[in-house]
Amino acid sequence: MSIAENIAGYRKLCGLTQEQLGERLGVTNQAVSKWESAASHPDILLLPKIAEVLGITLEELYGIEKPYPAEERVTADAFPKAANDHLIDYFVRQSGMRFIFTGSEEENLEYHRKKLYESSDCVLGCISDEAGAVFASGDLSYINTDYKTEGSEEIFVRREIASILKKLADPTVRQMLAYMYRESFTDKETANKAFLVSSAAGDCGLDEETAFDAIEKLREMNLLETYVNGDHVTEYSFLKSRAVFVFTAFKLFEKMTMDFVFNVMRDTSAISDYAFEKLWK
Repeated sequence: MSIAENIAGYRKLCGLTQEQLGERLGVTNQAVSKWESAASHPDILLLPKIAEVLGITLEELYGIEKPYPAEERVTADAFPKAANDHLIDYFVRQSGMRFIFTGSEEENLEYHRKKLYESSDCVLGCISDEAGAVFASGDLSYINTDYKTEGSEEIFVRREIASILKKLADPTVRQMLAYMYRESFTDKETANKAFLVSSAAGDCGLDEETAFDAIEKLREMNLLETYVNGDHVTEYSFLKSRAVFVFTAFKLFEKMTMDFVFNVMRDTSAISDYAFEKLWK
């Protein structure tokens, strides 16, 4: 892509009008318009300032694509943190968060990444009335592409979800879930761990009838699969991949208990967007 196309594209990503970009660069909106139509080109000495205002590098402004470096390839164990680091990196660069910290772009990024990983209640947030929401933090990042879309509110009244919430409201079910989760994820084996009602009851300090009831509720939530072993005894296999979704839901509930400090909260509604623009300047 040309510099003209990149200026126009990144300006729109930043939510800036041609006039707003011109104000920050000390030029007229007509000058910006001519740059974007390729009728003229910005002064070469102004290019670093344009990149800074748009929150991009000079290479990105010029449209120079960097090859994916070999050292970026990571193992499965390193992938979650690497992916979260990249999201935070992108969030900081795109949101223009230099108003919080003065320094080079890399120093700014490292400052915010360290702050996010050190504080569990520090979150970056971006909400769009049309396109979804993104929250990034050191322990949990979350992307929802249908937030506030037409009909999205129906999730609050869906019967099957209400049934899951009712089961999770039972403290014995949560005790059994915590036990199976701990035992499964401390086990280094990749296969799903199997449990017997009798051993689970003893480990949790429950009678077998109560333990069976809790286990059956977890099975109804599709967290367990049953099979009969060679001794004709029913075993319950704890599904790790399903459990991660439940864990994430509880992490989101945990966020609700905190008094959030948002570094940036971008909302396309008029009031929040106006406040964001004022901070950005």
